[in-house]
Amino acid sequence: MPIKVTCSQCGGILHAPDDSAGKRGRCPTCGTVLTISGETVPPPSQFGSPVPATNPPRSTPPASNPWGSLPGGPEEKYSAAPVGPAAAKPTYELAKESPPRPAPLPSPEPIPPSHGSRVPPDPRKYSVADPFAKPGRPKDEQAVTNRKWRRVRSGLGWLRVGVFFLLLSVVGYAVVPVLQTFNVTLPNESPGFLKIEGYSQTEEIRLFASVGPLVLGLLLFIIGRMGVSAAPAASHARGPAAFSSLATVIAFGGFLACAAITGLAMKDGKVIPQFTPDLSKPSPSAKLSAKATEWAEHLFLLVDEPTGQIQGFGAVAFVAFWLLAEVWFVAALGRMAASLHSPKAAGRVNRFVILVGVLMVVKVLVLVATQIYFKGWYEANVWAKWTALDPKWQTVGVSGALVLGGFILAVLYWRMIGGVRHAILEGVDPNG
Repeated sequence: MPIKVTCSQCGGILHAPDDSAGKRGRCPTCGTVLTISGETVPPPSQFGSPVPATNPPRSTPPASNPWGSLPGGPEEKYSAAPVGPAAAKPTYELAKESPPRPAPLPSPEPIPPSHGSRVPPDPRKYSVADPFAKPGRPKDEQAVTNRKWRRVRSGLGWLRVGVFFLLLSVVGYAVVPVLQTFNVTLPNESPGFLKIEGYSQTEEIRLFASVGPLVLGLLLFIIGRMGVSAAPAASHARGPAAFSSLATVIAFGGFLACAAITGLAMKDGKVIPQFTPDLSKPSPSAKLSAKATEWAEHLFLLVDEPTGQIQGFGAVAFVAFWLLAEVWFVAALGRMAASLHSPKAAGRVNRFVILVGVLMVVKVLVLVATQIYFKGWYEANVWAKWTALDPKWQTVGVSGALVLGGFILAVLYWRMIGGVRHAILEGVDPNG
C-alpha cells in the first residue's frame, strides 16, 4: 500500500511506494527534501487534529533511492553489467493529492415578484413572526401603534353601517306617506297595535319604520366612535375623537329620555305625536318661533310639568350634543388624514365640510331674506303656488326632497369615512 507523506513546506500530500520507508525524496511541487517514514502520515482533519493512521508501520528492506543521489546523502555505487545496456534506475512518481473542496452553498430563493412593479416588495409582508413572543403583547411601540390604527379602522367600519341605518330611517319616515298618497293598502285601524287612542296602525308603522333604524344607527355610531377614540398619539386626533365619542353617548341619552317620556305620554293619552309638521300652516309671514311652536305643541308636553321638562331637556341635549359630536368627529378625521399623508382622505373630509357649510349658509340667508326683503314676492310667487298644488304632490315633493338630501349627505359621509379607512389600510402594516 503506498505510503502517504505530507510536505512540511507546501502541505501537499505525496504518495511513495510501500518499500521506500526510511529513504529521502524531493517534493515535486516545492523541491523540499523529505524523509519517508515507515508510517503513513494522515492528512490534517478539518478540525485541526491529525487523523489517526490506518496502516500499521511495517519494516521493509532498504531499497535503492527512488529519486537518485542527493547532495550530502550516502551514495550507492553499482557495477556495470558485462553485457546488455545499463540497467535503468527505478523511479517513482509522487502524485499530489488535491485538498477537498467545500460543498457549494445553496442558491437563495428568489424574491417573489411584486405584480410587475419595479419597486421591490415590502419586506414587512414577508417577515416571520417571533416564535418566542408572548401572545397578546406587542413586541415594540410600532406594534402598539398599528394595533390602535386597526381599532380605528374597525370603528370606522361600524360607522359606515350606522350611516346606512340612519338613511334607512329617513326612507322609512318618507315612504309611508307616499304609499298612502298613491292608495297603497296599509293597515289603518284605530287604535293601532299599541292600543293608543288617536294613533292608527299606519302611523305606528311609520313610527316603527323610522324610529327602529334610528335607534340601531345611533347604537352603531356609539360603538364606532368608541373605536375611533382609540386612535394612537401619532394621529394627533385622540382628543377630538374621544370628545366626539362622549358627546355621542350624551346625545343618545337625551334621545332615550325624550323618547321614554313621549312614550309614557302617548300611553296615558296626554299627547298625540305629530312627527310631520302641517305644510299648509302657518303662513310664511309668521315668525320662525311661531312655526316651531305650531309643530312642537303636538309633540312635547307642557314645560310646567316635570315630565315636560325632562322631555324638553332630552330633546335639546340630543340635538346640541349630536351636532357637537359631528364637529369633533370631522375634525378628528381631518387630523388622521393629515397624519397618514393621504391627499385622497383629506380631500374627502374637506369637501364634506365645505358642502355642509355652504348648505347651512344658504339656508340661513334664504330664511332671513324671505322674512325681511322678499316676503311679499315669496308669498305671491312661491307659497301661493305651493298651496295650490294637490296634497298628493306636496307629499311626494317633500318626501322626495327629504330622501334626496339624506342620500347625498349619506354618500358624502360614507366616502369621507371610507377615505380614512383606505388610508389606514395603505399606511399601516397589516402584520405589525
